[in-house]
Amino acid sequence: MDDIADKLGPQYHGCMKLIVGLGNPGKAYGQTRHNIGFDVLNLMASTVFANSSWQADRKRHGWCLRTDAALLLKPTTFMNRSGLAVADFMAYYHIDTQDLWVVHDDIDLTLGVLKVSRGERSAGHHGVQSIIDTLKTRDFVRFRLGIGRGGGQTPNRTKVIGHVLSRFDASEQEDVAALKRRACDAILCALDSGVDVAMNAYNTKLLEKEKA
Repeated sequence: MDDIADKLGPQYHGCMKLIVGLGNPGKAYGQTRHNIGFDVLNLMASTVFANSSWQADRKRHGWCLRTDAALLLKPTTFMNRSGLAVADFMAYYHIDTQDLWVVHDDIDLTLGVLKVSRGERSAGHHGVQSIIDTLKTRDFVRFRLGIGRGGGQTPNRTKVIGHVLSRFDASEQEDVAALKRRACDAILCALDSGVDVAMNAYNTKLLEKEKA
């Protein structure tokens, strides 16, 4: 992570990237599975971008951290209305959809698996769907972090909600910590070498883990 971070600078980035971590604001939701997007951005803020600090932007409903490499955003609108904050920040900073990257949990991926994708449907993720509905497009990059389904392969809606709003078990902590670090590495790889390179590098690891 550090080697890539050392190279980041304005010369590497023709366009500002908006990197959005999805989650719910407030202590009640801290460290839940649904907030892993927040957690990844917090990890980046404390390691890669430690010289910058989070700033509350109440007008545009989010916590933001501005760097030469990217603008990091944690919406404070709650998950189901994430698109409102994303659209406001994109308009204010003149960011194109192609430069929007969204980091979020994914129950359809095994715990610990990471997938980088572009242009896919929300697959029922309300935060992603809010962004799609607000922007009227799904042509943006996503860093999908596997949290598993919980309660079997086809849990009902109530069990899904309970699962995503629960905290990781002690037995899961090692995989979760590794997943957060890998997500940071994938984002840095995309910043430094492009999204396609990150896809090739980290989606290969996805296949390896799923086959294990």
